[in-house]
Amino acid sequence: MALTHDVRAGGVAEHEFGAARGVDDFLFLPIGTGIAGTVFAGGRPYRGADGMAGEIGHAPVPIGEELCACGQRGCLETYASAAALVRRYGDPGLSAADVVARAADDPRAAQVFGDAVRALGFALTTYTMLLDPALIVLGGGVGRSGRDAAGAGARRVVRARDLAGAAARGARAAGVLGGTVGCGDLRVGAGVVILTITLNAALDVTYRVDGLRPGATHRVQDVRVRPGGKGVNVAAVLEQLGEPVTATGFAGPELGARLPGFVPIAAESRRTVTVVSGGEATLFNEPGPLISPGEWDALLGEFDRLAAGARVVVLSGSLPPGLPDDAYARLIERSPAPVVLDTDGEPLRHGIAAGPALVKPNVDELARLLGRKPDLPADCLTLGVPVAATLGAHGAVLVTPDGVWRARPPGALAGNPTGAGDAFTAAVARGLAQGRDWAVVLADAVALSAAAVLSPVAGGYDAAAYRDFAGVVTVEEG
Repeated sequence: MALTHDVRAGGVAEHEFGAARGVDDFLFLPIGTGIAGTVFAGGRPYRGADGMAGEIGHAPVPIGEELCACGQRGCLETYASAAALVRRYGDPGLSAADVVARAADDPRAAQVFGDAVRALGFALTTYTMLLDPALIVLGGGVGRSGRDAAGAGARRVVRARDLAGAAARGARAAGVLGGTVGCGDLRVGAGVVILTITLNAALDVTYRVDGLRPGATHRVQDVRVRPGGKGVNVAAVLEQLGEPVTATGFAGPELGARLPGFVPIAAESRRTVTVVSGGEATLFNEPGPLISPGEWDALLGEFDRLAAGARVVVLSGSLPPGLPDDAYARLIERSPAPVVLDTDGEPLRHGIAAGPALVKPNVDELARLLGRKPDLPADCLTLGVPVAATLGAHGAVLVTPDGVWRARPPGALAGNPTGAGDAFTAAVARGLAQGRDWAVVLADAVALSAAAVLSPVAGGYDAAAYRDFAGVVTVEEG
């Protein structure tokens, strides 16, 4: 393999050791003094006819008509490179990092940096639609300096364009990761990589009390009220991770005000009440609203529109009254993307028959499906689809045609375990979207679910604990 410049060498390093490890089709894009890229196709750098493949810095973007050194006008590099940030801000004594740092409260810096983010978003959308990469890995000093602001801005720009194109032609978007081999740590999203569906969304109310005693009066120490439901929680975790995600489902009038992207229904959505005491959680789950045939049809239309741009779809939670037991199975059959299914009872049974990419029951749900205590991993193999069975404090077992893997959390944890399974599902969906090895997916899922126990509410996780746990969770094969 001949490496004709440092950017191509950096792409190889990311492929072998970094953010694109195990991913054969991606774009590596360092953003520094200039902007160049490396296209990986089939596990090797693609040079093109004249060795110019990946020169995204000179792709035109609809930001303006400023003259580029190449002689063209409106090139990406004219707006998004480190040199461009300094030049356009107008103070040569500053660095690009200084301009990015000032963007929070300096209108001129905000304009310059905003143009850079918009230019990058448009260029990445074009590359995504043309090449259909599994990942786009960003690096370079500008990436390190602007990870938070750029992440939000680029995600807004690319989602808008990619959804329009994807809906028209069924394209699937790329994930975007920060480089990990000395090239930066920007983490943004291009398009709808993960779509979560919550058919029985809820308004979650969480009470924290000293001790829960039946028949007694309790003084509530803390109250949290937020939109919930398993798919909503999965999306919230992915958003906190910096992953591009879109969530939809059904929402009644009150909940719809908090979930504007959901399909409206006439009846009010359910409420769920969680009482947390002494490291244990007691849940009270309402059954949910009655869904009409017209509302179900509207959901199917919205699903078709959004799933066209998804790399992974997550179907999660119970079914509300009015929907058939095979509702998830119907969505699996309609989905152009792999589906992760996390549900219980007959919806799980029907869903398995439809062939999802993976099911994620906990050990109790698996027992209800089988009608007895499960024999792991043997019973998982009989289901005919990959299974990630969560075992509470004992971790999880992942069973696929390629093998069996087990992982345990780092130790006993006290907190609110209600969102641990949803965090696990979020990690699995992210791993599938990024094309990670199964063992890596399982280790990450167990670490993230353990960190979610330390969050006061479902749909979050303790970021510091996640970083710590990620380095100590071990996976055993076989």
